[in-house]
Amino acid sequence: MQMMTRPWIWLLVAAALLLVGGCSDDDENTPPTLDLLFPDDGYRFDGSTDEVVLLVQDNGNVAVVEVTLDGEVVATVRDTKGELAIELPVGRWADGLDHVLDARALDVEGAEGEVAAVTISIDPSLQTVPQIVAIAPSPDDPDQLRLEWLDHPGATGYRYEVARTDGFSELLASGETGDQSVDLPDLNTSLLYARVRATVDGTETGWSRTFRYDGTTGWREVYELPNRQMGTAVLTAPDGSLRLLSHAVREARVAGAQVQLLAVSAEGDLLAAHDLLDATYWPTSHLLVDGTLLLAGLRTDGGGFVAGFDLDGDAVFADEPGDHLPTALWQDPGGEVRLAGTDLREGAAGGVILTLDAASGATTELVTFALESGREVLAGWPRPDAGWVVAGQLPDEAEDVYGGVYARGLAVDGATDWNLRVGAADRWLMRGHGTDGQGQYVLTGIAYRADPVRRYAFLVNFDHRGRLRWQIGESRWHHYADVEPTLDGRWTAVGARRRSVTSETWLYDTALRGFSNAGLPLFENQHRLGVESQGWGLAPHPDGGWYVTGFTTADRNEYQADLLRVDDLGELD
Repeated sequence: MQMMTRPWIWLLVAAALLLVGGCSDDDENTPPTLDLLFPDDGYRFDGSTDEVVLLVQDNGNVAVVEVTLDGEVVATVRDTKGELAIELPVGRWADGLDHVLDARALDVEGAEGEVAAVTISIDPSLQTVPQIVAIAPSPDDPDQLRLEWLDHPGATGYRYEVARTDGFSELLASGETGDQSVDLPDLNTSLLYARVRATVDGTETGWSRTFRYDGTTGWREVYELPNRQMGTAVLTAPDGSLRLLSHAVREARVAGAQVQLLAVSAEGDLLAAHDLLDATYWPTSHLLVDGTLLLAGLRTDGGGFVAGFDLDGDAVFADEPGDHLPTALWQDPGGEVRLAGTDLREGAAGGVILTLDAASGATTELVTFALESGREVLAGWPRPDAGWVVAGQLPDEAEDVYGGVYARGLAVDGATDWNLRVGAADRWLMRGHGTDGQGQYVLTGIAYRADPVRRYAFLVNFDHRGRLRWQIGESRWHHYADVEPTLDGRWTAVGARRRSVTSETWLYDTALRGFSNAGLPLFENQHRLGVESQGWGLAPHPDGGWYVTGFTTADRNEYQADLLRVDDLGELD
């Protein structure tokens, strides 16, 4: 399977336009029309031409036209219409194999037109870089994979690289050979990316197109237990077994449920369900440290709690601190467990960071910091230049509910270095958060606007110096929840994408989306089940790809925990 990527330019344009109001109520926008004049289906490029000819028509200029091969964008033209001759990079695709040629056009108001896809091929004699044609089990040893490529004209040798991602920052294998294939050892991964370059007349060519091998086996399991269920996090135990954390979440479908820990096999079989806490507890943060699951959060009586459990569900310690509302857990680079929240003592600064003993539950005050009344601390991380970042929910001044999200940079003595506040106008409700461990942070959630039609999912990215790097509002999504970094500075988010039933009624599907370090969408996949399903938790699979958890319902009365295993592009198979 070859890698299929797309910058989703039209999706970004459409999302931005929806956020600012979209089209006028008086003028119905007509989508652009797009005709493929050349080539015909089955055409083989042999050097006589390298162009695709399109006819683009619209009542105004078209914002962007994209030509794709096998789903990968290979040419882009902006602000155009009429007959277009667009050059294809035939030398990078000259492998003689069939490829699907497609094109799309998006006008300035977000309407999209596309052509009927055709199949083309490009003669190998035109190649300017080597052409990988296969990664498959080796006929000599089925436990190894064989990487194969075409003979490159004039080549005296080849250099290859195999990695976990297409950024090639973590190599699994590399080397040089004079052959057109190489057997790879057992790489202990079901996902990998490969590239090859040739040496011609003592000079290396550019790298081949990146070839993606996907050997994952996707699956989905739904756990129908007596209690209302909602998978909020996937935890990998030290022995490799899985645990699914399940509990209620504010303003979610499962708004009242006891806290449970589900033991699950690597194949998704439910082994046991352990009751941890009753429905009066609302965990806002969790952390797995040396086989102990730490939970912190709030109680329905207005108090807070910290608790620890082993992976069989037995209590290690339980605490209900009267002076603090502990709502955020994290681990500093030295291994110290930190606990942050609201300091309730009279005359206190408002916020507090504590050191937590994961074995006993004992806490030691580390530092206090300024925290305005009503703000919640829902996330915390160490800063790479010393100190911490805390983030959480802003109150709405008029309604005393959520009113946006904030982040604050703290020095080691608790002094505020910077403050960041976003989403107050649209009442952002924070759902999740993530960090790359190098000073980049992402907050996720839903813009809880009064008009349901205009609600949208958001992600906001900032750095350890308080600089807002990018933010995304996506009206086709209900919410973004968990977000995790990947290698090469990218991010994968899970949440719920909505499908319109009527103008004010939607169905929701568990979905994943990938983003570049600049916030550009890289892929999107959604998975339907029942009347509604939503993604809430994300964890990397040791062989590549992701575990995803959330909930599903067939009738919006009974809710079950949901667990999926998907590849690195969010696909089940």
